[in-house]
Amino acid sequence: TSTFLWQSNKVALLSYEGKDSRTFKKDKHLQLKFDHNNQTLITKNNGDISEHKLTDGVLDPLFVFEKLRLDALENDGFSNVKQLHYTVYDTSGFKEYNFLNGGRVTIDTPLGELNCIKLSRIRKNSTRKTYIWLAIDNDYIPVKLLQEHKEEEVATLLISSIDKH
Repeated sequence: TSTFLWQSNKVALLSYEGKDSRTFKKDKHLQLKFDHNNQTLITKNNGDISEHKLTDGVLDPLFVFEKLRLDALENDGFSNVKQLHYTVYDTSGFKEYNFLNGGRVTIDTPLGELNCIKLSRIRKNSTRKTYIWLAIDNDYIPVKLLQEHKEEEVATLLISSIDKH
């Protein structure tokens, strides 16, 4: 869960809570509190509490995907952008999330064919790959996310509906 405020066309992250439980892996539990008044990021990582200097632009592991969407809206769908870089605090600490713009593609979904931008997350020293598709005609919402490890599909998220309330 990522909690944030939207004020004057700017986002202020407030908190994050995430739990990763997988078979044969140790559970990971991360909580973040963004204290903008004191420029502090308070972290609770598997029970260990620490405090870090909060610098502009630091994102949580979930909000980075909303930031991609907002940046696509602001930058004409990344039409002139080849790579995107974001600083994220995750269970490993501060990390650079780098995405490569694969251009415009059409994908088949339960909603029909959608025109999308395909982004690939570039990881150094890892065989894991993540791909994300942002729907151009739906304000760049993520409609598909695919994760591979050693060329095998590990997880896929695919949109099934859009509620336009």
